[in-house]
Amino acid sequence: MKIQNYFAPLLLRHIFIWVFWATILSVFVIPFGIQTTVCAQNIDGSGLKNPTKWSTRFDKITGLKIGDIVTLYMETPIENGYHIYSVKVPTKKIEPMPTFFTLEKESKDAIANGNCIDGIIPEKYYDDVFENDLYYFKNKVIFKQKIKITGNNPRIVGALKYQYCTDEVCDYGTLEIDKSIKLFHQN
Repeated sequence: MKIQNYFAPLLLRHIFIWVFWATILSVFVIPFGIQTTVCAQNIDGSGLKNPTKWSTRFDKITGLKIGDIVTLYMETPIENGYHIYSVKVPTKKIEPMPTFFTLEKESKDAIANGNCIDGIIPEKYYDDVFENDLYYFKNKVIFKQKIKITGNNPRIVGALKYQYCTDEVCDYGTLEIDKSIKLFHQN
């Protein structure tokens, strides 16, 4: 009987430890693990579907030479229920992310000529959360970036970064650009 008395407290201690760790796992680890898995599968982060289908074009594609300035147009329809913020933002500490274009170092024989601008007039509204007037687009948006040609084989590599939202949640999107321009060469 001494052997049974010896194992009983040990068995109870192991059961207590098992119940303790099962509780910890079920309350803290498993819910966070499931949420992390869902977020990891969502590339944009919030679970929002990206409401854009971007197209790009230059305003001129023929007769170009070194020193010319071309305009890169980036446009997309926006699905119903979504909006994309303008390049204009308020000057408060908390604000939505403005749309902006960056030219990457992989670009060749081309430089940005000014900042990205809105290609159409955005809607303006007062936002209670940001306590300021905000500018955004619904249905369609066009952004424009001027590019100066500085060499014989221009290649524009860059990204348009933007924030898209519904009335309840926002997420970030990126339009990757990689375009080459053929120059006019006289014989």
